[in-house]
Amino acid sequence: MPFDWMSPKRNDAFVKTLAGRFDSTLRVEVEQRARLMMNLGVARDVVVKRLQDRVKWDFEMSKVPPLFKEVGAIVDKVFRREHR
Repeated sequence: MPFDWMSPKRNDAFVKTLAGRFDSTLRVEVEQRARLMMNLGVARDVVVKRLQDRVKWDFEMSKVPPLFKEVGAIVDKVFRREHR
């Protein structure tokens, strides 16, 4: 008879709360890096290229997340918000 602790138990309610956290964390990181580079005076096109390269590098051993295609839109949002 196996011990009770040998069978993993998952709290389904907690697992549901984790569903979108990975994507939202990546999105926030890209946004913060874009804001930092913009404040340092880096051109928009350079920011997009650097952030896309970083995402590719971070996921070089796995599948690149869909966020890769959204980097340009995130950078545009940051640049528009700051230049009002």
